[in-house]
Amino acid sequence: MLKREGRHQDAIPILSEWLDETEKDPLGVSAWPYQQLAIIYRKLRDPAREVEVLERFARQRHGPDARSLKLFQRLVRAYELQGELEEGTLEDRPVPVHRSHGMPVDAVPSFRSTGLVVDVETTGLSREDELIEFGGVLFSFSRLSGRVLSELDRYQGMREPGRPIHPGAARAHGLTLGDLRGKALDHSRINAMISEAEVLIAHNASFDRRFITPMFPSAEEKPWQCSMRGYPWTKRGYPSAKLDDILRVAGIVRRRSHRALDDADALLTLLARQNESSGRTYLAEVMSRPPLKAGTSSGAAPGRPQRSASEKDTGGAGGCLTAVVVGVSILGALAVLV
Repeated sequence: MLKREGRHQDAIPILSEWLDETEKDPLGVSAWPYQQLAIIYRKLRDPAREVEVLERFARQRHGPDARSLKLFQRLVRAYELQGELEEGTLEDRPVPVHRSHGMPVDAVPSFRSTGLVVDVETTGLSREDELIEFGGVLFSFSRLSGRVLSELDRYQGMREPGRPIHPGAARAHGLTLGDLRGKALDHSRINAMISEAEVLIAHNASFDRRFITPMFPSAEEKPWQCSMRGYPWTKRGYPSAKLDDILRVAGIVRRRSHRALDDADALLTLLARQNESSGRTYLAEVMSRPPLKAGTSSGAAPGRPQRSASEKDTGGAGGCLTAVVVGVSILGALAVLV
């Protein structure tokens, strides 16, 4: 009602209060009040305040939904209205460049995020089995375009398990108890990478998360994206959603298959590529899906037959968890806005 009546100055404090409330939600913010406040500042011809609101949104944790992308695109337009954009080139392609930052607009701090691609090798697939190798590549990327911007760190480590390696797992990754004797993971290094990442990505993420989070609980607090279920591989001509099949068709060669760091590195190479059918990177495609549902896991239950470890990237169900918590008093006040 306030917006329709043109009472923008009355609406601003109400929306500003909602921003404060939604930012208290550990699950992420609601995009709606940021969008409405940005619209008001656009109507008031105040691009500086519009940029301030949209950059504030970009700094928050929020879902990978269409509204978030629209707000990012709106921020690009606000930069343009400020006179901050000029034409530049990137890999011989014309791109808008932010004058003040001196870089392509999709790489400015407002759009920059950090991801961690992970992969594990294990003694088997049951819930009693153990992680024996961890591989991870930390990287920065653009939430606007899905472009991989740079590699920040990488780590590979092994650990000696307290149980035998299942024959099927041994055939897949080739690791033996002799290879692992006396080995231990660098927990401080892995925890630091998890802490820096805003999102964790794996191929069949439910499997990797089930083995990683008991050893590194902070990983449970991060959103997880699944590259196996985050894109319809078979509908786009790939023989299956298995990483081996996808990499073979894509022409990406690993030094060793079913080894943690080699698989993580190859997956990031794949995600950085542009999907010719959509014009977006595969990372952008995967990030556009809801994150994995909390507690999702895969693999055989105790006492049930195991699959071979080479089938690791074929099981587990993905999903999403979305929640927005807003104070009742704010909702009541906002009733006059619509």
